[in-house]
Amino acid sequence: MRDNSRTLTWIFILAALVSSAAVVIAAIITRQPQPTVSPNIVQPAQTAIVGLDDIVGTWTGNARAQVGDLHSTTYTNFLVNITIVEQCEIGRLCGTLEIPSISCTMNLRLVNIIGKEFIFSKEGCGISDSTDSLRPSSTDYMVWTPQDGSISVVLQRISK
Repeated sequence: MRDNSRTLTWIFILAALVSSAAVVIAAIITRQPQPTVSPNIVQPAQTAIVGLDDIVGTWTGNARAQVGDLHSTTYTNFLVNITIVEQCEIGRLCGTLEIPSISCTMNLRLVNIIGKEFIFSKEGCGISDSTDSLRPSSTDYMVWTPQDGSISVVLQRISK
């Protein structure tokens, strides 16, 4: 009887060890590696958007838009200022679009990125359900195009 008791004890101990090992192995397999952060190195945001640096800054340009109807068409020129901040993520406010001649400043919310084209919704100045695209063309220039495609404006970076 004593041998049976000893055998059962070893079976329970062995079962507990196997069970504990399985839990440890499962934890190791499913654990996500933790990034190591050195206090002297600035780590980029995990949600960093590729190409965002190409549009960050303050931009300005002159637009020329058609005004009127089929019978009376004129053109008007106006200044456009756009500022995009570094802390930009899809779904968040990322900057402003200003048209000083009509005292209008709209917030820009990043809604999509298609290749190198950044799509923003405009909020403010009585405008809703409208998007604009910003497409960098070089280090110091980008193109602003409203959703309706009525104009395209080359903007020059004036600060970063």
